[in-house]
Amino acid sequence: MREVEYTKNERTNPKGGRLIPITSECQEALNIAEKLPGNSEYVFHHPNGKPILKDSYLYYLRRRCKSLGIPISNNHAFRVAFNARLIEAGVDGNERCLVLGHSMQTNERHYSFSDRRKVDDVKAKLNNLKMASTA
Repeated sequence: MREVEYTKNERTNPKGGRLIPITSECQEALNIAEKLPGNSEYVFHHPNGKPILKDSYLYYLRRRCKSLGIPISNNHAFRVAFNARLIEAGVDGNERCLVLGHSMQTNERHYSFSDRRKVDDVKAKLNNLKMASTA
C-alpha cells in the first residue's frame, strides 16, 4: 500500500483537498467509528491502527450486501446514488462537483443518469416556457 498526499482528482493540480459536508447521520457514523478498537488517525482501521485496505473493504461490502439480501454493490454505485440524491435535493451541478470531486464533464458523463422520471419535469418546464413566451 502506498499513501499519497492528494485526492484522486488533484494528483496533477493540487487545490488543498476537498471538503465534505458532515450531516447529522454522517456524524453519527463517525461517532461510532471513533469507538472502534485501536488508536489510529484513520476513520476505519484495524485494531492495530492500520487502515482498512481496499480489498478488505470490498470483501466486507460484498459480504454485507449478500447478508442483507441486496444486489452486490461497489463505491461507484454509492457515488451515483449519492449524486442522484443531491440532484433530488436541488443541489446544482457545480456544488455536486465540489463535494464529489469531479469535473462537471465527468459528473455528467459518469454519475448523473437521466431517466424517464425526469421527462415529466422537462415537459412541465417546456410548457411553462411556451406559456411565458405567448403571454
